[in-house]
Amino acid sequence: MAHKQKFHPSGKYLEEDTFPLVEVANPNLGDANHRQPPTILVYKPWTQEDRTAALKGIPQIQEGVEEFLAAITELKGSFHLNGREMLQCFTQLFGHRWCRVAGGFTGCDDNGDTLAHDSPDLRDALRLLFERIRVYIQTADYGKISQCKQKDQIMLGIN
Repeated sequence: MAHKQKFHPSGKYLEEDTFPLVEVANPNLGDANHRQPPTILVYKPWTQEDRTAALKGIPQIQEGVEEFLAAITELKGSFHLNGREMLQCFTQLFGHRWCRVAGGFTGCDDNGDTLAHDSPDLRDALRLLFERIRVYIQTADYGKISQCKQKDQIMLGIN
């Protein structure tokens, strides 16, 4: 497994609270003086357009909660999303329903620092969030219930 470096296009190493988003080929791979990894992680801001494009492949939660959660987990791994970027994805996916499942998930630790993409704290926070999502999706969808029509031959037994 190659060691991955955090690198910014300006040529400076990233600060502790900035995390990589995309993995690219290492331009210094052929350098004979230093052993270089084949790829490096390069910082790229997570824009609204990036997020929208990435979320197009996420299935609707109503189609299956486990498929939805698996796709979210794959998205996090593919793009190396940190806590704040995961929060942005969830708020975009859930819209006004986000407050029903959010609980204490902020994408940050108790000090307000963004959780790193590979941190145990982010994994724990997502595990708790996923449990709340599973409970939320199991509630009755009264919109679909109200769309149901009673057939004419069904009589209500009212005494």
